[in-house]
Amino acid sequence: MNYSYAFGWCARKTIGWDIDIESGKVIQKRQILGTYPTQKEALKALADYNSSPYDLNLNGVTFEDIYEKWSDKHYSSGISESNIRGYQAAYKLCASIYKMKLNDITIDHLQKVIDDSGKHTPTLKKLINLFSLMWEYAVLHDVVTQDKKDKIKYLDIKKAGISVNEYLNRLIKADINRDHKHEEIVSMLNRWEVKGKYHYMIESASYLPSSGYYIKLKKGFINDHTESNEILCRTTKELRHLMQLTHPIRTHEEMCGFDSKTYEQLLRWQVSKIHFKDIKKIGDHQIIFKDGQIWKFKSVNELRYMWKTKSH
Repeated sequence: MNYSYAFGWCARKTIGWDIDIESGKVIQKRQILGTYPTQKEALKALADYNSSPYDLNLNGVTFEDIYEKWSDKHYSSGISESNIRGYQAAYKLCASIYKMKLNDITIDHLQKVIDDSGKHTPTLKKLINLFSLMWEYAVLHDVVTQDKKDKIKYLDIKKAGISVNEYLNRLIKADINRDHKHEEIVSMLNRWEVKGKYHYMIESASYLPSSGYYIKLKKGFINDHTESNEILCRTTKELRHLMQLTHPIRTHEEMCGFDSKTYEQLLRWQVSKIHFKDIKKIGDHQIIFKDGQIWKFKSVNELRYMWKTKSH
């Protein structure tokens, strides 16, 4: 059956009957095949369906739907974790077509996803492989026809893709021009309440229930507790404390003859470098001078007052 409305002609098919219990009336159940510019096209669509019926529910299957069904099966087939991560990364590039019906997606839509991705060649090869496998699954389940799947081989990555070397060069350049940090790492550090002043020192961060919180520092930075560029601990509270012991690697001359831990602690106590020559060593909230004096204090403010008094 077809009917006309303001924007064209709608082809719809009777798919069953219901009975209204209260009135006893028989109610016709219909489902729309599609809308068409002319009555002739609507009638043809209805005739095509009658000559070769298909599952009407499949007509509304989206890209997102197919990915979920395909990935549920494919990811459990024994492929490697690295392959799974590759397909997941490729899928994230397709946000613009998630909600599109698979039958409405053309080769131009897929080419635009590639062209707008900004990714390098290996990633785009994985993306095309994802398209091919998804459309193969869709053909198998009668969602699309084979000819649509065959068109995927005409997708072009030569103009959109960049070489791995060029991709790495871009990352290095970005790192030189600004602090290049993935938004996910920044978000993670913020959740852990790691102060922003330490973010530029951090190369990567992760958490595993089995091992705890892990941070790798960039080249040129060190943590006094671990005496390395890596930090591993069980709680965020401990992590925040350890980050206070993280600093740039300094030369012996810069540290005025002190070891790294002593030098950094004096800086945290806000001791002026002009007084470093008078200090022999430090302890737990105490400073031992070369002349034998020992200052004990409970806070930085108290120590600052002692320096002020000494200067007078």
